[in-house]
Amino acid sequence: MRRLIIVPYKYGSHSAKELARLIGGIRYSRKNSHLRGNDIIINWGCSCSIARGFQLNCVNAWNSVRIASNKLLFFRTMQNVGFTAIPKWTTFMEEARTWFSAPVLASRILCRTLLNSSGGRGIVLANTPQ
Repeated sequence: MRRLIIVPYKYGSHSAKELARLIGGIRYSRKNSHLRGNDIIINWGCSCSIARGFQLNCVNAWNSVRIASNKLLFFRTMQNVGFTAIPKWTTFMEEARTWFSAPVLASRILCRTLLNSSGGRGIVLANTPQ
């Protein structure tokens, strides 16, 4: 019998626990020992090795989660596949400093100090080129 199992990005994930509770009959795990080869894995943001061995039965493959979780990898991937609906971005400080001379961008330059974060952590609003 196939089981449906949520593998969250962190064991204390309230949203993963709530999803398991609402759907019912779903197991919640972060341990390889709980997983079987025919389990269907709902990857709830886990980019670690726990989800890697179960790629064929996994919703949200671990590598896709890894790319989507890292802001730089995400922007590079979207750019490489020709997706154009992403904001202008750069990894070069000097290029970002030139944006202050563009009136449209001058009040909306966001800098990121953390690449793997959520909830706005690691975002800095730059008010000056410095």
